[in-house]
Amino acid sequence: MDKPVVVDSNLERLGARALRFLTQHRIPWKPIYYEVLLEVLEGRNTALRRAFVALEQPLTEDKLAGLAARFFPRFQDLNTLRASTESLEQALSTFCAQIGSSEILSLRDGQWHTFDRNLLDQAVSELSSALARTGNLLGAPTEENSPLPEAGVLTSQLPFDMQDFSALEHQLSALFEKGMPDQGVSLILCHLKGLASLRHPQASEAESYVRNTVGRFTNRLLHEDEGAFWTSQDEMGILMLATSEPYIEGVCSKIGKIIENVEGVVTRAMPNAPKFNHHFGCARTYRPVPPTHLYNTASKMLQRAELTEEAGPLFAEVSGQFSGKRYEALYGRHEP
Repeated sequence: MDKPVVVDSNLERLGARALRFLTQHRIPWKPIYYEVLLEVLEGRNTALRRAFVALEQPLTEDKLAGLAARFFPRFQDLNTLRASTESLEQALSTFCAQIGSSEILSLRDGQWHTFDRNLLDQAVSELSSALARTGNLLGAPTEENSPLPEAGVLTSQLPFDMQDFSALEHQLSALFEKGMPDQGVSLILCHLKGLASLRHPQASEAESYVRNTVGRFTNRLLHEDEGAFWTSQDEMGILMLATSEPYIEGVCSKIGKIIENVEGVVTRAMPNAPKFNHHFGCARTYRPVPPTHLYNTASKMLQRAELTEEAGPLFAEVSGQFSGKRYEALYGRHEP
């Protein structure tokens, strides 16, 4: 005899029950599992309901995934398309990081000609935008865009320690002393406006959640020898070994989505939470410069982005020509 499954017609209540079920059985919150449970709870698909009831205890992700593959095959196609899109995005990002701002030559009629870099940057930017739109439509089920509605999520995150401005200075100095990367160096500053409003005892858990989650997922976007730092209490500095505008814009776009999704989690847990506005400023250099010079230039671009309310990063290039015996001793002299 089938075990009873209570049928419910209230979608909001059904959704809450489905999420509660996943949490209790330690099954990840993925759209496909959510859809399976909604169908079971609605009770309209008799075959699915019977198959669900027949599952052996304890219920696991593998068992639920088996039901999903059997009754929702279209999700498998979506997962394949989603994986292909993410792979293409990663390949494009790697390509942009490798070429940096290098001059590109093309062989035509037996002679080498300089390729118009603007045409390449424009094509890469259009492709990146198209991939981003595709990813949004597919709704990739990542942790950062599947926020938990319960307030307890603010305390369930593992701490993620990010270093401060002095560590950024030290890493830049060590990087320049070791040798300037061929693709150049960029410093992105992101001002997370609204974070300061959480700096009081009643909201300390929310502030920690924002800093931990934004820091963790931002660092996942970076490569070896790159890093993210809290340059002030509500400002993040991102050191990148890349100078390509489309590539950097893509990274900033992903950080922006992380911030927006974190804001959604905090707002559900704290309805009166402030809105998190964010802007980006970027300084790029192809020669060793004082770390403070790079930071100050990025800071000016950040201020300009906030004044003009520019959504994307504003860029500025920093010359490697500077005076000062202390920096000459550290970095050496460079020809103009």
